[in-house]
Amino acid sequence: MAPTLNFDREQDQVLFTGNSYVKVVILNRPQKLNSLNHEMGNGKAFCAGGDVVSVITSSVAGHWTYAASFYKKQLILDHLVATYKKPIVSLINGVVMGGGAGLSIPTRFRVVTEKAVFAMPEASIGLFPDVGSNYFLSRLPGYFGEYLGLTGARLNGAEMAACGLATHFVPSLKLKLLENALEDLSSPNVSTITALIETFSEKANVKEDSTFRRRGRVQKFEECLYRDYNIACHFFRGTFGYDFYEGSRAKLFHKDNKPKWEPSKLELVDEEMVDEYFSNLNDEEWEFLRFPDRSNSQIDHPSTYNGSQFHLSERTKPVILNRIQKLNILNYEMLSQIKKNLEMYENDPLVKLVILKANGKAFCAGGDVVSVIVCSLAGHWTYNSIFYKKLLSLEYFIATYAKPTVSLINGLVMGGGAGLSINTKFRVVTEKAIFAMPEASIGLFPDVGASFFLSRLPGSFGEYIGLTGARLDGAEMVACGLATHFVNSMKLNSLENVLQTVTSDVSMATVIETFTDKANLKKESSLRRDYTIGAHILRRTVSNDFYEGSRAKLFDKDNKPKWEPSKLELVSDEMVDQCFRNVNDADLDCLKLAHHRSNSQIASRL
Repeated sequence: MAPTLNFDREQDQVLFTGNSYVKVVILNRPQKLNSLNHEMGNGKAFCAGGDVVSVITSSVAGHWTYAASFYKKQLILDHLVATYKKPIVSLINGVVMGGGAGLSIPTRFRVVTEKAVFAMPEASIGLFPDVGSNYFLSRLPGYFGEYLGLTGARLNGAEMAACGLATHFVPSLKLKLLENALEDLSSPNVSTITALIETFSEKANVKEDSTFRRRGRVQKFEECLYRDYNIACHFFRGTFGYDFYEGSRAKLFHKDNKPKWEPSKLELVDEEMVDEYFSNLNDEEWEFLRFPDRSNSQIDHPSTYNGSQFHLSERTKPVILNRIQKLNILNYEMLSQIKKNLEMYENDPLVKLVILKANGKAFCAGGDVVSVIVCSLAGHWTYNSIFYKKLLSLEYFIATYAKPTVSLINGLVMGGGAGLSINTKFRVVTEKAIFAMPEASIGLFPDVGASFFLSRLPGSFGEYIGLTGARLDGAEMVACGLATHFVNSMKLNSLENVLQTVTSDVSMATVIETFTDKANLKKESSLRRDYTIGAHILRRTVSNDFYEGSRAKLFDKDNKPKWEPSKLELVSDEMVDQCFRNVNDADLDCLKLAHHRSNSQIASRL
């Protein structure tokens, strides 16, 4: 269909195409990187934000209310998109910054490609991360939202998908195929299992001083927009300072990149100065921002479901770890039993759902390291390679299980226990949950597929967890995406009683997943690499640190491991590379994973 809308100032800044069922809105100001102006993509950018140069020019000329009017219109559009009655899909195939993010992030589906680049660079010009970013940045795990807002750091498409800013990653060559397929869709459906679990979900009780607690996380989208508008108008008006203008001068006009901030140092900014920006603007020229009452939302919210009528039946099968005295540490026999029963359930047409849980105060504290050490010292290191191979094979089996799986994590989950549970479709944690990957403290490495799930956490958070062995509680697991739901431990039995209904309804998300590729490494690649490195460590090909660390932490318990080399700077690239090479040993069996298993329990982070 030909474009149907023209503008007077710049021709065809927005194009409208489509058919009777699907309409396409195309930003078409490519020479300006699709920067938004009062009237409003083709080109290399989705949208590089608002037209800051025009805002500055008009404000310097004494027309700051023009900037306020433009910003008001922009936020109203953002709200319209966020509360739109019909599904919206953003296809982000280039630069998306500032106002472009505010326009696309509220849509229910955000599809990015390898060409996507996201940033909120407002702080570099003396502004603040606006357009509702205090809503979507505050919901990112850990410090990542603050980091993006303060530094203006750029993310690529894979990183956007990993942290939840995007819902799907699709190669740019498949984008047109995806768009064509979307034309055949009607209304989307929400998974019944998701609805059931969210019936029992509660807001994680994060401590008052936790970095995860942010005002924007507990407010409605429009409330965040109201605050953005108020603060921005203070900036436009120069009510309390002119850093926005000074920053724009240094970055956009004189381009000397030497803004003279006032105050000049962060420590000179007191709380009173910050609070002033949250006060109401007292100016008769200022118009208050109002939104129409709209109950629809493109932003995912927990669904409600009355599940009291359901009870546990033959449709649902539990797998219960029951080595209580050993904190459910995994041994060879346990792995065999779990695999045998999972295979039986998968082949049973009556079974619709599998629940993985544990008795005792721990879900699973990992693999049996003591047995591993004893066997190796006795000259039977290949036994350990067999055990590890069996563990990784089980993880892959769970990750590709043909039926829905749910982990109920109500205690300690470490190492191998994390490897089992992280691969299930739904990971439900309670206030008693504690997660850690402490392998580095004993000279090992974060294994059991950690290079897959830790590498997909935002920023450097996965590296931090893997290198330090830091512990996360249930609330923090949900916040960073390691868990999908937080449920009070008192409600776990009730949840288990209703987790028996599974549907096969096709939704819009299902169709998008048809075109979705894995960003970076595939699960099986991570497991194979883990197996290779683990075999080298068990075989002592490169280093004895695993054994020395285990000695110091588990046997002699002097906590004084003598690492070799003793300093990080003495570790050469060659030593590291050796750990990734194939193991040349006739006693070692190759890890083989079934390629025909296309099912995936690893959900896209929404």
